[in-house]
Amino acid sequence: MQPLRLRRVALTWIVAAIASVLAVAHAQNVASKPRRIAVFGSSVANGTGDELAKEGYTGRLRELLAPRGWEVLNQSRGGDNTIRMAPRFAPAGAPEPNVRYLLPVNPTYVLLGLSLGNEGIRDAGDKDAIFDQFAKGMRGFVDRSRQNGIVPVITTC
Repeated sequence: MQPLRLRRVALTWIVAAIASVLAVAHAQNVASKPRRIAVFGSSVANGTGDELAKEGYTGRLRELLAPRGWEVLNQSRGGDNTIRMAPRFAPAGAPEPNVRYLLPVNPTYVLLGLSLGNEGIRDAGDKDAIFDQFAKGMRGFVDRSRQNGIVPVITTC
């Protein structure tokens, strides 16, 4: 299989898997919540590298779920890691213009899409410390999401 076709097949399977998990989770939740998913991550979650210019898996997920009444919002920003993304979870005071915050869009689900690469693991002397920083940051996003009534789903790049 050609590399581009292989990537598209893999992306389709990933989107289908995410949609399946969300459908099951939503069936178990209260139906009165909005059918809204926010993708909150870095460049891959934002759609960098998508040859079709449809916001990568965020756009594909949107295309798949929109006909079923779901809203998929892209709250991602390229280059983010757990430290740079944390202030965008919720604005401190008045929201800054053009900043993609998570809480103001009131999602029912959040797809957390960060990578160890942006955390700096490649060039780190103490890779265990970088991994611990990443794990602690991701746990923090999961905990904060749950505290705000948002179901977290951790994705990979």
